[in-house]
Amino acid sequence: EFVPVQRLAVRLSAGPGAAAVVEEVEGSLQFRRGFLSSCGATQDSARIVHVTGTSMEPTIVDGAVLLVNTRNREPRNGSIFAMAYGDDLIVKRLIQMPSGWVARSDNPDGNPDISINGDQHIEIIGRAVWMGAKL
Repeated sequence: EFVPVQRLAVRLSAGPGAAAVVEEVEGSLQFRRGFLSSCGATQDSARIVHVTGTSMEPTIVDGAVLLVNTRNREPRNGSIFAMAYGDDLIVKRLIQMPSGWVARSDNPDGNPDISINGDQHIEIIGRAVWMGAKL
């Protein structure tokens, strides 16, 4: 059984940050309910968002779409999360360091780690569980 997952008019930056906008539904993509369940998501907790920038390459390419499970906000070492960083929306890999959690780009080219231990205002929106991109 296929169910629609809302595609939001927000862009997650895989770079310096994309200005946050009001979440506006701009359509949907169809996913099997069983696939969503295997990702720990439901139709209500799953969202499709677009990625701009190259900081997460080669894992996530510029222009990709991500399926984000908004129920899964607990940091997990090595997993990729969508986050609100101040007024920006970003996608980064969370890494647990001895000093605490950092948000890290897969492409280290000029992309410093971001501490998420309270020094910066970061809110985890959800864990990225699927990517679709142009080949």
